Order: sequence, then C-alpha cells, then structure tokens
Amino acid sequence: MDLVLSAPEVDPYLAGREARFEDLTPGTAKSVAWAGAPGARTPFAVLYFHGFSATSMEARPLPERMAERLGANLFRTRLTGHGRPGRALAEATAEDWLRDVAEAMEVGRAVGDRTVLLGTSTGGTLALWAATRPEWEDQIAAAVVISANLGPRDSRSRMLLWPWGGWLARAVIGPERSWDPLNPAQARFWTTRYPTEALLPMMALVHMVRGVPSSDLGAPVLSLFSTADRIVAAEDVHAWAAGLDESAWRAVEVVGSDDPDQHVLAGDILSPGTTEDVLGEIVGFLEAVLAEPFPGEAGGRPGFGELPSQAVDLGTGGTAPVQGPL
Repeated sequence: MDLVLSAPEVDPYLAGREARFEDLTPGTAKSVAWAGAPGARTPFAVLYFHGFSATSMEARPLPERMAERLGANLFRTRLTGHGRPGRALAEATAEDWLRDVAEAMEVGRAVGDRTVLLGTSTGGTLALWAATRPEWEDQIAAAVVISANLGPRDSRSRMLLWPWGGWLARAVIGPERSWDPLNPAQARFWTTRYPTEALLPMMALVHMVRGVPSSDLGAPVLSLFSTADRIVAAEDVHAWAAGLDESAWRAVEVVGSDDPDQHVLAGDILSPGTTEDVLGEIVGFLEAVLAEPFPGEAGGRPGFGELPSQAVDLGTGGTAPVQGPL
C-alpha cells in the first residue's frame, strides 16, 4: 500500500473512505480518538482490530481506556465488509483484511511515534500477522491479543480449507450462517446473519497465519485467553507460540468473564465485569515491556516477569448455546 499520511490528514482521509458506504451501522466507521487536539501526535498509538462479524464496538471501552492510560491516540479500524449488511461480508477477501492492516499501520505511523496493537479473535489473528512482518518491526512496540483465532472450536470449519470447501460448507451449514445475539447491542454491532461463503476468507487468514513461524514475531505479545472459549480453540494459539520465552510471549488465562461463550473477555456489551481487570493486565504488561510507567487511575501492577503463571480468576460466568462471532 502506497499510502502516506500526516496526522492532520488522517481524519479527512478516513471520512472520505467511509463516506463510500451508505449502509454503515452508525458508530462503526473507522475513526481516531485523539488523546489531545485533533491532528496532534502522541508517543504511542493504539490500533484496535475487531473480530470477524463484529465491529470496533465489540470491546469498548477497553481500547479507549487502554489508550487513555498510555496517553495515546487510538485508531479503531473497520475490516472490509463489516458494520454493513451480511451480504457485504461475502464480498470481502483475506487480502482485503491484510490491506486494512496495512492502512491501519500507516494511520498508526501518522498519529504516533510507535504503535501498540490490540486485537480480539480474528482481529488478534491480524495483529499477530502484523507483528511478524519485518517492514513494521521498528514501528510495533508490543501487541495484545484477546482470544486470538488460530483455529475455530467448531471442527467443521476445517472443511472450508478443503477443495470445494465453499460447496461443502453450504451443503452442511446451509446457504446462510446465523446466530442469536445475546442482547440488543450485540444485535446492532455484530453481523448475525451472512452468506456461508463469508467464512472462507476468515479460515484462509487463519491458515496463513498459522503457517508463519512464531519466531518471526518482532515485538512482545500478551495473549489473554480462556480455556473455556466456545468460539476459538485456545490450545491452537498455545501450540503456535510453543517455544517462545516470556520475553516474547506472555499468556494469561481470564476465568469467568460475563460472555457465556468465554470469548469476548472485556467490554460493556458482553463482558463488563472483567474490563477493568483485563485493562490492568494489559497496562502491567506494557509498563514492563516498554520500561516506563503510564499515567492513570491504577498503578503498580506486577511487572511482566513477575506476573503469576496460574489462571487469573476475573469473575463468574455461565453457560449458553454457542454463539457465532469470531
């Protein structure tokens, strides 16, 4: 991508790009939350990548609170096909989403000196991919992934990688995939019904990133996960990161989020009860790996090397039929 932006150019650029879509759900467009005056750069920029079928509302206010603690500008991207009617998801490709990452990295370069990545589910997959790219090694200071998608829990997803995978998926799942939202906000900010073939680029992306050696990571990663996740298989992430030491990869289990699927582990819509504790884990990690304290309400989280290796109980949860965001 040959995009070059200055900080004052970012808002007009994003507004022009998003104005092409008349069917965007309000509140889901690409946007920057400026830490100070619009157009003013900050030492760090936070980039948030949402999950498949979701939008940047997915984990709010976690990205906003994280950026606030870092004194950072925040870019909330919108992956191609998302925040629009379900048919738009079927028009997106994995290459589109990689271009979205490249665009986000340029926005991050424009609005901050260095970049911190935050991604949920398939957004975590994209964040991991970005963190392995040599062209961004000097730009990315750290990455945080929540329930990163390196393999859906549903074993039927593997058929999407087979020859005639799209045909097989339609034969098994049907022409459309749909699921019931847990509340009105999830109904509004997630795509809960879309053509089955929309799953193909998601699995292509997962397959591609799983093929990238984790040793290619150029920045330290904090992986927040739940072994009870009913949407993605946390063990696939652990397997991918096997062999990395704690200077490169830190994994912390979040137990008992409010999300019945134990997947979206923070945010007012699905897991309000764990947002503050997840934020604390993130800030503690960043203070250690970036070797500087950040301003904010709470301080003194354990350093990176001092974090306990056992699961961290962050609340209570329940059970419910498996839902569908990735």
